[in-house]
Amino acid sequence: MDNLDNILNEVYKIKPYRNYFNITRFEYRGDADYGEVTQKCTDAIVKHFEKHFNQDTIFYDLGCGLGKMVMHIGLQYNPKKSCGIELSKERIRCGFDLKDKYCKDNNIISFIEGSFFENDISDATVVYCDNQAFREELLPQIIDILPKNCLFICRKPHKDIKMEEVDDKKLKTTYFKTKIFYLIK
Repeated sequence: MDNLDNILNEVYKIKPYRNYFNITRFEYRGDADYGEVTQKCTDAIVKHFEKHFNQDTIFYDLGCGLGKMVMHIGLQYNPKKSCGIELSKERIRCGFDLKDKYCKDNNIISFIEGSFFENDISDATVVYCDNQAFREELLPQIIDILPKNCLFICRKPHKDIKMEEVDDKKLKTTYFKTKIFYLIK
């Protein structure tokens, strides 16, 4: 476990601003805003939804940024699959670098560069999305592509979608949000 703790500490120390600074321009927004979950936040999310995290879990982080949460869940919680999808080629490069450095032969952890709308996530059992900087109309579109019985966790609710709220200081992001919203499709 000491080695895992060391790896996770190193992973979460990586900053998104030097080697992995986003210069990809997104059609709808320009340069996207950026914030991250913390190590404690990832642990708190898994603990809160512990019955959904097990050896059968197929986890996706939509807009995974540097891939820290994907690595953390894949290494510590032994899911069937932990996959990050990211549109920014600079940010997703970090996920590829982390996998190469810490778990090159691990078939559980994977990263995909591209749009989550253009990739098949029909096997998902748990999906996380930090949608804080997403356009409001994307949330219903994301929920539409989720499979039945999938746990969906996000940071910003939609006014027309009924979601449960959890407010806990352990859920704090780098931009100080402590709330998550969730539903089971």
